[in-house]
Amino acid sequence: MISAWPNPSTQQFTILMSSDAKDPLTIRVFNAAGKVLEVHTGVAPNSALQLGKSYLPGLYYAEVNQDGHIITLILVKQ
Repeated sequence: MISAWPNPSTQQFTILMSSDAKDPLTIRVFNAAGKVLEVHTGVAPNSALQLGKSYLPGLYYAEVNQDGHIITLILVKQ
């Protein structure tokens, strides 16, 4: 299970990752135009990651990949 809190946010997002799998995760964050803004590799399952503090208001997409299983979260920065 992957979630973002708070969402929408005026500051930063905390991405919470919960998984029974042991494989590390890769997180890529894109802006609405598809430009990659951040990449985090080797992220431990069952951990939290903060990001987006410097993002301007708008829509962003966090792509979380664990061993080929991809989940995309929509992040709203106000």
